[in-house]
Amino acid sequence: MSLRSCLLMSFIVAYGLRLLLIADGGQQYWPDEMRYQRGYYMAMHLLRADFFNASRELALYPDHSGFTLVSLPMGWFHRLFGRFDEGFWFAPSLLYALFSAAGVVLIGWIAARSLRSDRAGVIASLLSLASTALYQWSRHHVPYDVSLFCALLALALSLEHGGHWWRAVASGFLVVGVFVIYNGYWLLAAVVGLWVLVSWLNRANLRLTILRSAALISGGLIWALAHLVWMLPFGHNPLAFLSLWRQFSGTVIQGDYAEGWTLSLEYLWAVEGPLALVWIVGLLLSLGRRKRIVFAWWVSLLTMWIALGVLSQAEIFVVYGRLARQMLPFIIWLAAAGLERGLQLLNRRVVWIGAAGLALAVYLINWYPLLDFAFGVDVYAQAQAQYEDVGVIEAFASGAEASLPLNRYWLYATDHQAPFRYAYPFDRVVKPPSGRVIWQMANPWNYRPYLYEGFTRSMRELVSSYDLSYRLIERLEPGE
Repeated sequence: MSLRSCLLMSFIVAYGLRLLLIADGGQQYWPDEMRYQRGYYMAMHLLRADFFNASRELALYPDHSGFTLVSLPMGWFHRLFGRFDEGFWFAPSLLYALFSAAGVVLIGWIAARSLRSDRAGVIASLLSLASTALYQWSRHHVPYDVSLFCALLALALSLEHGGHWWRAVASGFLVVGVFVIYNGYWLLAAVVGLWVLVSWLNRANLRLTILRSAALISGGLIWALAHLVWMLPFGHNPLAFLSLWRQFSGTVIQGDYAEGWTLSLEYLWAVEGPLALVWIVGLLLSLGRRKRIVFAWWVSLLTMWIALGVLSQAEIFVVYGRLARQMLPFIIWLAAAGLERGLQLLNRRVVWIGAAGLALAVYLINWYPLLDFAFGVDVYAQAQAQYEDVGVIEAFASGAEASLPLNRYWLYATDHQAPFRYAYPFDRVVKPPSGRVIWQMANPWNYRPYLYEGFTRSMRELVSSYDLSYRLIERLEPGE
């Protein structure tokens, strides 16, 4: 099978898997997903030619403002299915998942071009296809996959510069887009920006280098121009926008600064399971590859990991699990570089048997839990549909113990709103009360990788020691 055919199949399989995840629900669960709503409302204002209120959705919310603009077509697409308040949350996910699936293809293509090996490209695409960290967020309306896609496409274009000035403009646009779409990937934007800049330098022709650099910068300025076009004509102050953005940058404080060195590694181990072992083997084997590109990938990976650790220790921001995802392309490329050499020494039948066993382990250990649990807002709706008198007992609590609701039925949950709003920080987990359990469902907070999103180590260990399954419990009267 050719590389092109393999990458096409990888995209089809990747998108199909993401459709399964989307069909399982979970949209608008995380607080970050509320930012999609800005794009939706902006799109609806534009349909009514209400340009002033459309611009407000951008001017008043500077965090991840590029995601608001990217979400405009998702908002229009959503409207084809029904109004925002009617749900249809799966609709925008169908489009966001395209960026996630396309990222799988780009990782494979970049590996093939960089290592000049179709085999390495196939290995990289399969490793990224099997990655749970690249898979788990595709059901949600979050900017992480879109931002990562921009980084990968910028790198892909830098491999094909070939004198086309528009590629330089597009590369600059994409590099800045990595940061503007998701501010948390500023480190990825810096690393990719350096890669792109170096790839466009021409030591033998200073004039050409200056022109290409100007094209790169002009591409990045498109984002600034887009913001100004939406703000200035309607009386919004760009300086106030920047001030609000600076205030937002100081809000990333949930979690523990001291975990900056270890959290990204712990998260990747928790989320990838058996695949992480394959990565480790590939990374070790890549140390024997005497290629400049492999050395550059190692430098990029270690730079990002050290930067996350140092800046977290300096209490500039807390490292979350999702921030570790920006290192994944470099990990996968290095693993592919090592495995390409190692697999040549093995019998083809052994390779196929090992690949099948790994795929089964990834599904059973990593992916099945993602498709098994329910989400609080859906569980709460089901409980209310069955019984009128339903009270909620929140599992996460802080401070003095509260008395049980007087309702006939209790829903034991960690969340029942969209997005969830758990008590933070919490210092105890409330046990489910005694009574007749009518039904129970798996809870997302028993999925270990989610506990690396703003939880301290003590909170993770506390939560992991309890079965937080949603339970609908009927209160029993004395003597029943």
